[in-house]
Amino acid sequence: MPMACRAYLIHEGETTEIIVNINNLAVLVKEKSDISDIVVVGPFNNHFILNFKKGKIRFCSDPKVKEIVEAGLMKIDSESKTELFFYKGFIQYRSIQTVNICAASELQAKEVVQKWTSAPLKHLIKVA
Repeated sequence: MPMACRAYLIHEGETTEIIVNINNLAVLVKEKSDISDIVVVGPFNNHFILNFKKGKIRFCSDPKVKEIVEAGLMKIDSESKTELFFYKGFIQYRSIQTVNICAASELQAKEVVQKWTSAPLKHLIKVA
């Protein structure tokens, strides 16, 4: 079962936080290779740190995660890649909070949120 992780895209002093499925992480990194830094943090039950610089892995605290992402990056180079879309999700904790999600479909975006948090997803909007 693919895990959800949190990616922080850091570029020109701005940081964007995105929840993404680990299997789509390689596609996100390739699409955002112009981003200065991407720092990825795994979920609480499988905590890891992964850092990219200009689309290349710079550091990974978990060798298994590094292997998955490297395999995904090589696969993208040799095959047609999955198209990812960005969504804005509204989840209900004590109050409504928003999360950015990167996924191949609306269904996958909902699954990623369910893997990341137990808070119910109230609305999901595809961002153009």
